[in-house]
Amino acid sequence: PEDKGSYFAWGEVSTKSTYTPDNYTLTASPTVLPQHLDAANYIMKGNWRMPTKAEFKELIDNCKMTTLSYGVKFTASNGKYIILPFAGFKEEKLKSTEYGYYWTSNLYPSTSSKAYDIIIGTSQLYYEGNRHCGLSVRPVLPK
Repeated sequence: PEDKGSYFAWGEVSTKSTYTPDNYTLTASPTVLPQHLDAANYIMKGNWRMPTKAEFKELIDNCKMTTLSYGVKFTASNGKYIILPFAGFKEEKLKSTEYGYYWTSNLYPSTSSKAYDIIIGTSQLYYEGNRHCGLSVRPVLPK
């Protein structure tokens, strides 16, 4: 559960060593990422995909959050849980590893250079992240 995984710019399906506006490749601004631009689906195939902002909200609203030394554990009423590690984010280097930054599949509506992400380990759960930054992706399956 403490494995931080890989980092992806929003709408890109491969990792890179640095994440800057100059090497960001997605020029389109879809409201929700289509399947071919979804890193979770590209890597895991099948029905796997990046979660929506609404799905992260459901997780936060319906689960007990417990802070661990390496991340946050979300426990549902049925006892099942998921751990999201404090993976930080990447630009020229890895930053803010005391928090976890996770992409949603939703574009931020007021500016196309940003997309929604959630930040765990802070009181600010929803944020508009710069699309060029490398953030973690937590794959989900449809219900």
